[in-house]
Amino acid sequence: MNKKIIILVILSFVLIFSLPFSVLAEENEKDLYSGKEFRNPFVESPVIQVEREAEERPAEPVITFADIRRELPFNLDGIISSGTDRIALIDVGDRVELVRGYYSKDGYELISIERDSVIVRNRGFRFRLKIGGEVDER
Repeated sequence: MNKKIIILVILSFVLIFSLPFSVLAEENEKDLYSGKEFRNPFVESPVIQVEREAEERPAEPVITFADIRRELPFNLDGIISSGTDRIALIDVGDRVELVRGYYSKDGYELISIERDSVIVRNRGFRFRLKIGGEVDER
């Protein structure tokens, strides 16, 4: 009985160690080497080309609230109120326009008319334009 157990244990060890380790080694080799680690040193890498192109492109200018305010294409000359109805008098340089509700010029959007000011939006900035040209960041 004891000899049978010892023989079974020895046979199981022999079977376990006689498995084709080359198959296991090939699977591990695929995991270790993906082909990206080695490259031809005589050919310029596409990653390096993309980095160089990014460096060559000029950075986009940072837009500040002062830039938005300076480029404002119109002024608020006044507001006419009658109950809840409001009309803004917008000076666009060569003429005065009467605006009720929404108005847009050169990317500047007048989105709301209030009692003594209008709300203007441009490139992510919202600000209050008061009568006479005073601007408050909102």
